[in-house]
Amino acid sequence: MRVFFYGLFMDENLLRSKGLNPLLSEKGFVPGYGLRIGQRALLIKQEDEKAFGVTFTLPSSDVIQLYAEPSVQDYSPMDVTFIGSTGQAEQVVCYNLPASSFKGSNGAYTKKLAEVAATLGFSPEYIAHISSKSE
Repeated sequence: MRVFFYGLFMDENLLRSKGLNPLLSEKGFVPGYGLRIGQRALLIKQEDEKAFGVTFTLPSSDVIQLYAEPSVQDYSPMDVTFIGSTGQAEQVVCYNLPASSFKGSNGAYTKKLAEVAATLGFSPEYIAHISSKSE
């Protein structure tokens, strides 16, 4: 299955360290959603924003195993429209927290997410947007 990741799971090495074998990575964005960071990252429906991230192809059993971990078990799947490097729209799955779970802050998570986004080559503006969430 094609899965859109917008948090630390954008890091292919992190997924591999969990025993997964992500394939066919592609950077892009999901229109109509904005990234928010509390204790963890989540997407909020926001028509004038874009959430940047990466899609990977993974077996559905691996995705279920990944989101069974206690730190991310509250995430649930939803379908989103992903715009990749070709500009073509594609329906993919994205795991997201309910908006009611948006609380607190996590400076260490935010810093690591900004580092992952920089490594992946996302725009300086988007990296600054992530970094601004650590306050």
